[in-house]
Amino acid sequence: MWKGCVVAAVLVVGGCPSTAVGQAAGDGYRVVDLLPLPGDSLTIVKDVNEGGTAVGASGPDNGGHAVRWDRGGKPVDLGTLGGDAEAVAISDSGVVVGNSVGPDGHHAVRWDRGGIRDLGVLPGTTISEATAVNDRGDAVGTSRGPNDPGPRPVRWSRSGRMTALELPPKALWGDVHGISDAGVAYGQLQMDSREPDTPVTEAVQWGPDGKARVLDAGETFWSEVWAVNDCGVAVGEGSYGPFEWDADGRGHRLTAPSGHYGGHAVAVNDRGAVVGEMLNEDNIAVAGVRWDEAGVPHELAGQPDTWSFSVGDINNHGLVVGAVQSGWGSSQYPVVWGTDDQPTELLGPKSEEVAGGEATKVTDSGYILGNGRTEDDHAYIWRPWSDH
Repeated sequence: MWKGCVVAAVLVVGGCPSTAVGQAAGDGYRVVDLLPLPGDSLTIVKDVNEGGTAVGASGPDNGGHAVRWDRGGKPVDLGTLGGDAEAVAISDSGVVVGNSVGPDGHHAVRWDRGGIRDLGVLPGTTISEATAVNDRGDAVGTSRGPNDPGPRPVRWSRSGRMTALELPPKALWGDVHGISDAGVAYGQLQMDSREPDTPVTEAVQWGPDGKARVLDAGETFWSEVWAVNDCGVAVGEGSYGPFEWDADGRGHRLTAPSGHYGGHAVAVNDRGAVVGEMLNEDNIAVAGVRWDEAGVPHELAGQPDTWSFSVGDINNHGLVVGAVQSGWGSSQYPVVWGTDDQPTELLGPKSEEVAGGEATKVTDSGYILGNGRTEDDHAYIWRPWSDH
């Protein structure tokens, strides 16, 4: 384990503290319309922090300007390097990372009180891209050159210093999905599978020193880490199903609900509860699942005609967000599941359905991040009614 577990600024040695379960889904939410910049028509939201500040893009079509929205949905143009830009992540302290096109091409950028900063590229590469930032201000992403077989994983310190994350032997390239507040980056390695008995991909974590730790995922050719909590517990896919690794890298396959086998885990909270999806032979997510702290699976309820599920996140109060779809070819709709695993549909500004919508993140303070379409091409966040 790389460090002690930090939750709410309390150092806990040996594990995470318990948090109270509360805020049932039936308590109600009000939608915040994330407005476009003047002259734009479309908004896309990528992240929201505990204070309810959201980031993403505003543009005439698929983005164009990096934007930060306040809790009321008012947009602020964050600026660019000269061309299009998009903000992809925000820390609780307000540091934003994203990507912008400038004179030197497509580069990762950082916005803070000093304005926009070009985070640059690794020597020998021409493109960089940021994917996440933690509450310490450390960011992760990739850098790539024209002759590289794939992206090279990188980390930027809060001061903007870039370092390459280790690629182990037989690894061709790597993707970084995120970084915990403890400084543990995580994602997937693309391996040289031409070598005998070599998997196609391998789940990986990088410690604060940038060293890679390849995670044992059992008998499989595909594995990946999708989330790491503040205690160092990682979840993702391995051994042809949802997988979990403890802080020391020991892994096991999560128990599948009766009648299901393949799937993946997508999020884990600091209590140790995990959420994910179970897939059928056509790779359709036919069940959403919550694994409790003891590892017991509980299927998330749908509507009577629910055909598929999309599960996005779980917070420390046990709220789960995602989407359900009623049938082939029909639209999916964003939902929040309470601790009783029952869904509540998240509606648009006029209490209309948000067609094609999906809720992808829920904060401990109750903000829910989502995209979808009503008569306006706008993204939304949902705030609990108790938040003023």
